[in-house]
Amino acid sequence: MTDTRTKEKDLSLIEIEETITEVIKKCYTCGKCTSGCPMAEEMDFPPSTLVKRLSIGDIEKMLRSNTIWLCSSCQTCYSRCPFAVNIPHIIDLMKEYANKEDITEKEKATKLFHNIFLSNIKESGRIHELGLIGRWKVLSGKWFTDLKLGKKMFLKGKLSPFPEKIKARDEVKKFFDLSKKKRDK
Repeated sequence: MTDTRTKEKDLSLIEIEETITEVIKKCYTCGKCTSGCPMAEEMDFPPSTLVKRLSIGDIEKMLRSNTIWLCSSCQTCYSRCPFAVNIPHIIDLMKEYANKEDITEKEKATKLFHNIFLSNIKESGRIHELGLIGRWKVLSGKWFTDLKLGKKMFLKGKLSPFPEKIKARDEVKKFFDLSKKKRDK
């Protein structure tokens, strides 16, 4: 780790390292997490390999891999683990850190989707699919992918032109603000 990082930035990496240390104590690399992961074949490092690489201190390489951005947080690895190793939590921490530090060499479109998704929830309290996809298409430059499917979904009423209003929208914003304050400490 270089000396140029501020204490604020180090805190996130320290939290990741502390969590990894706890995971290493539990994991014996049985591979059940990877065998159940729906995204394992697409990942540079499937869940069991990720944990093993983290255990030998290869955090920087894992942060630069596509693994953290392809994980769908489905919790399958966690539910299959005989020792309840919470790999999705580690990946979420790594994703937050990589996002904050702008460490993304792969899966830039997925990172963009992740950020738009969270922004969409923060703004309206829930996902507005048409707004989410529309914003992603404009910002990613992928204008014509899935065009036929989008049209079909819209015509069947699956994509509403207007976001649904929720009653507790302010509560959702408070949650995001509280989370940001906690991260910035």
